[in-house]
Amino acid sequence: MSTTLSEGTRAKNIVLLMADQFNARCLGVEGHPEAKTPRLDVLAASGTRFTRAYVQNPICTPSRISWLTGLYPHNHGYFGLSGPNAAWLPPAFAHFRAHGYVTGAVGKLHCPGGWLEPHLDYRREAYPYGDPFRTSDYGEYLRCAGLLVDRDDDLLPEWAAVGGRGQSLDARPSRLPYERGVDHWTAAQAIHFLQTRPRDRPFFLWVSIPRPHQVSTPSQEFWDIYPEERLTLPPNADDRLEDNGMRPLPRTCGRSASVPSDGHSSTTSVSCSPRWRTPAPTSASCTT
Repeated sequence: MSTTLSEGTRAKNIVLLMADQFNARCLGVEGHPEAKTPRLDVLAASGTRFTRAYVQNPICTPSRISWLTGLYPHNHGYFGLSGPNAAWLPPAFAHFRAHGYVTGAVGKLHCPGGWLEPHLDYRREAYPYGDPFRTSDYGEYLRCAGLLVDRDDDLLPEWAAVGGRGQSLDARPSRLPYERGVDHWTAAQAIHFLQTRPRDRPFFLWVSIPRPHQVSTPSQEFWDIYPEERLTLPPNADDRLEDNGMRPLPRTCGRSASVPSDGHSSTTSVSCSPRWRTPAPTSASCTT
């Protein structure tokens, strides 16, 4: 992050678009037989794809800190969710801001509380990570609209009565219309930044879409695209581990859970389907 712009160089605007826990194998461009991802397919076809890119940590906060600092977790020291303010670590926003960029971040940021704020000109956060006494910008948006009771992107109301355990195995359509959902809200905040930013300076905008990270509550119109009774799951690993003397899994399994009307017990079913294609070690692409 030490590069400086030379005199006369026209600075590029930058949008870092991220989706949380998006499996790269669930893309039409990757050959998935059912996934409908036309815009991502166009982006992949017109840009550069990194097919052996791996996150440095499977957990949100350390992975995001690695993204924004260029450091491994064993260098920046974060291995779990949230954590104290990493003020000693300059994020990418500090570098760009020092070179005249307008900086913004919207959606699911999930970084240590207070770390990014000094380096952002615009910030809209979907979740109140790092400050349990502060509501999120998205939560306040729903409260003002009288819809906070129907929020189901972070905690399913029907699971809250039984402690929340198991909700990651459940799925249903959201009770909120798409235009009130967290993904639409995140996109709207990004558009607002683009429309209101100073026009005489370049910008760096991080757009962090919370889904498809659980809770699995897509808007009804997206839920209806895919048949409930049959979904082809991608392989859980591209490296079959045969060279390491380990036996690969012959199939992948999906789980679904439900809460009975009495709210006291739950049932879980497991369904398995074969791999939809033979994985190759050269096609791995993972991101968080």
